[in-house]
Amino acid sequence: MDDFVVKLPPNDMHGFVLRNHIRLWLADRQFSEEFCGDVLLVASELFSNAVQAIDDESDIEIHLMLRSGIVNIAVSNHGEGFDPGSLLPPTPNQLRGRGIELSRSLGALMVEQANHRTTVQVAMNQPKLR
Repeated sequence: MDDFVVKLPPNDMHGFVLRNHIRLWLADRQFSEEFCGDVLLVASELFSNAVQAIDDESDIEIHLMLRSGIVNIAVSNHGEGFDPGSLLPPTPNQLRGRGIELSRSLGALMVEQANHRTTVQVAMNQPKLR
């Protein structure tokens, strides 16, 4: 049950590094390519959102766990946070602001705020075996 944990500077350029590390972590777990793609997409979206919402230059922590067939993706940063229920659905012509809605469509989304730290988690279940 080895978890994946990494801290990265708040810079979108580190998204590439993040995706490569997650690919390696997923490769050992024998999920379908589709599920791996979904996990990569959600983790990338949450990281990108954390970069945009950070209040300072502290690192962003990304934590992936596999428990009982559920992959939990948690991304934490120092920031104000948000209420996911207050977000309007994206419009067809909207180029940005689709990440939370997309993540919600692929798993159970939860936002926690404590001590000026925000953690967004997405639990993705029923991974398909290769």
